[in-house]
Amino acid sequence: MEAVQFPTNPVLIVDDEPRAVQSIAGLLRLGGIGNVLRCQDSREVLGIIANQAVEVILLDLRMPYLTGEELLPQILERYPEVPVVVVSALNDLETAVRCMRLGAFDYMVKPVEEQRLISGVRRAIEVRELRTEYSSLKEHMLSAEHRHPEGFSAFLTNSPRMHSIFRYAETIAKSSRSVLITGETGVGK
Repeated sequence: MEAVQFPTNPVLIVDDEPRAVQSIAGLLRLGGIGNVLRCQDSREVLGIIANQAVEVILLDLRMPYLTGEELLPQILERYPEVPVVVVSALNDLETAVRCMRLGAFDYMVKPVEEQRLISGVRRAIEVRELRTEYSSLKEHMLSAEHRHPEGFSAFLTNSPRMHSIFRYAETIAKSSRSVLITGETGVGK
């Protein structure tokens, strides 16, 4: 039986220093984040993201060819849903503020403490999942159509409110989050 990777899509580590990439990947693995992609050439990043969905990007700033500051706006313009965490040896407040203004999810200074790195990446994954769920919920709730009408064919109703509940049920069906369904006894919860 094959082990399930976490997260489903990989975390992309972008750094030109092999030791830094290896160190960050090792720390993530210790924290239960085993699905990792590595990139040491900043010119390859956009191609990787175009061909492979990624969950989070850990981006160094000082790299040959394209710097992280040049790459950050390009990534966020094309893939705004992907959180980018800057992991740099630059311990400079102006640089950190500039990166955050450009849209970085977080800024961490190397060497990054293990717990800070793991909790930061997990938080980025969680925020991305919540945004995705929210977008899906919003899109589906505003739609008048059911995605799987066969699932509700046993119910005979023309009530817009019931159809709204059916759309909501379809939307949350794939979620791993807990749902509390309430109502009076006998109403068919």
